[in-house]
Amino acid sequence: MQPRRIELEPNERVLFESIPAVVTNQRLLANWKGRGDGRPKDRIDLADIAGYERVVGGQDGRVDKGLAMLGGGGAAILIALIPGLPDRLETLVFFVGMAGAIFGVHFVIQSLVRLRPHTTLLFKVGAKLIPVSFPGRENPDADEFIRHFNRAKKEH
Repeated sequence: MQPRRIELEPNERVLFESIPAVVTNQRLLANWKGRGDGRPKDRIDLADIAGYERVVGGQDGRVDKGLAMLGGGGAAILIALIPGLPDRLETLVFFVGMAGAIFGVHFVIQSLVRLRPHTTLLFKVGAKLIPVSFPGRENPDADEFIRHFNRAKKEH
C-alpha cells in the first residue's frame, strides 16, 4: 500500500490504515480523491457517526462455466448437422445445442460486466451514508477495520 498524506489533528493518532479508509482515535477518513498523496473526500468525527451497516455483495465470475456451455452447445449443433439423423432427433439436438450456446454466451458476457464481490461498510452520519468498500467477500481487512473503529468509538 502506498503511503498517504494524512493531516492529523493535535493528539490524533492512526489506529488502522487500509486501502479504502483510515480510522484514527478521533476521525474516519475515507474515499480518497486522486492518486498517491490525494486527500480523503470524507473526514468524519467519530462522535458524528451514529453506527454502521455491513453489506456483502457482488457476483463471482462464471467465464469457465460459460465457455464450457458454449463449447458443448457448439458441439451439439455440429452433431445436429450430421446427415442421416432422424428429423426429430436432429431438431432436438439442435435446440439443446442452441440453448447451451446462448446460456454460455450469457454467462461470459455477465462475468465481464458484473459487479465484483465486495464487502461494504456503510457509516451513518445524520441522514447520509458514507460507503467504504473492501474487495472480496467477507474481507478480513473490513473485520479488522470495524474492530479498530468500535474500539475508537468506545474510547471517544
